[in-house]
Amino acid sequence: MCTPQRDLFGRAVPLDHELSAALQRRVADERAMLERVEEGRLDFFSFDIHFAHVMAAGGFDVVAGNPPWVRNSRIEGRTKRMLSDRYALFRGRRDRTSFHQPDLSLAFFDRSLGLVAPNGVVALLMPAKILNAGYAAPLRRAVLDRVVTVDDWSDDPRRRGWFDADTFPLGIVVKKGAVSDRVALTASGESFELPRHRLVAGTSEWSLVPPAVAAILHRLREQHETFESRLGRRPFMGVKTGDNHSFFLEGASLRSCSLVTAEGVRVPLTAVCRCVRGRDLQRWSASASEWMLWPPAGGWPKPPRWVEQFAATRELEVADLHLAFVRAEHVGIKVAWKDLSRGVAAAVLPDVVHVDGQAFPLIPNQTLYAIDTASLDEAYAIAAVLNSSVAGALLIAVAERAKDAHYRYFGRTVAALPWPDLRPDGDRLSRLSRRAHVGANVMRQIDEVVAGAYGVTADERAVLSAFLERRLGRG
Repeated sequence: MCTPQRDLFGRAVPLDHELSAALQRRVADERAMLERVEEGRLDFFSFDIHFAHVMAAGGFDVVAGNPPWVRNSRIEGRTKRMLSDRYALFRGRRDRTSFHQPDLSLAFFDRSLGLVAPNGVVALLMPAKILNAGYAAPLRRAVLDRVVTVDDWSDDPRRRGWFDADTFPLGIVVKKGAVSDRVALTASGESFELPRHRLVAGTSEWSLVPPAVAAILHRLREQHETFESRLGRRPFMGVKTGDNHSFFLEGASLRSCSLVTAEGVRVPLTAVCRCVRGRDLQRWSASASEWMLWPPAGGWPKPPRWVEQFAATRELEVADLHLAFVRAEHVGIKVAWKDLSRGVAAAVLPDVVHVDGQAFPLIPNQTLYAIDTASLDEAYAIAAVLNSSVAGALLIAVAERAKDAHYRYFGRTVAALPWPDLRPDGDRLSRLSRRAHVGANVMRQIDEVVAGAYGVTADERAVLSAFLERRLGRG
């Protein structure tokens, strides 16, 4: 029960039941903790108490360690609240970052910075994704002026002998006192130094690339607008069902004006689409698609009989048959690319695909990202640039690393890609891309045209291509 509250004018203030319940849970948690303290069952450790002489002198000269790497989804709710209250790097900023899910290691990094002396050093083994993950942007901003060395061992073959698990480790050393203007880096088996300002690429990501490559990429970022700014649109994730089993129609067959599911339910053709998954898309082609239920926006106000039958056969409520994420841009001409791939893999998706002479919307699912386009010509030109060596090098320099030389090409990653003005070369790129989509070997010509649009010389293109091949494990 909650006591009604009133404002200064005596008016009743509506209760926030969710906030009230959360506060009551926290009160219960604190009471339980106090009981453990009173009973002597709560052991504790405090640097201020156990190392009082060190903290009084300003902190430790060196803080070194291997903090636990725990995904946000595996951290208990009460612990998350405590970490957010105590550590700014874990809490992040309340800005456009709508999906801030920090790894537990960020809290340990924050604590380490608080324990080190004014001229001390922090040396930690962290997950490599802190180089480019959105949740680690507060960390990168906080230590950019103090980082001394960064060693990315993600694709070092020796890591399998160093770690029992399949990890992507990164060593980082930060000094609180004065530091050199150059940062010592190791990545992909190469060691080199970069000026501190060259470490930052895109919006906030750190890019560990050799000096010759860094100079080219830095120039391109300065000379060209971003993909999002140039096109005036932002990439989006494909349709998210929330439960593919509920929406995908495997074993269905076309009959007259209906699609008959494997369970025998006749679904009107206006309520189905063809869905392209990541596994169906390759560079220049989307060769397969699956039948999927396509509910109207907002669901069915008055569900027809077939919807009730469909829900019953899958042991669902009719209310469950709504898509978890869907936008108007999912319908229409698009360029789609794999979320996870070994190098960028983009292809044009037309607005519809024909099956037995009938047209159905062609929709990307959540394992793809996409950008909507005004025409097929624009779509083909965009696909050509994304699949080019220059764009591949720009993206792989900041993309999040995954297993076996694969990378994550998120919408935000592509949105920040420097993008050339395609007006002088758009028609030629469209024609070349159309040929590539039907199997023609025109990659060399596409690379030449795209490099010209970016203002990249033949020698620079060779440098970028060699860099891209090394990062993909082919060089």
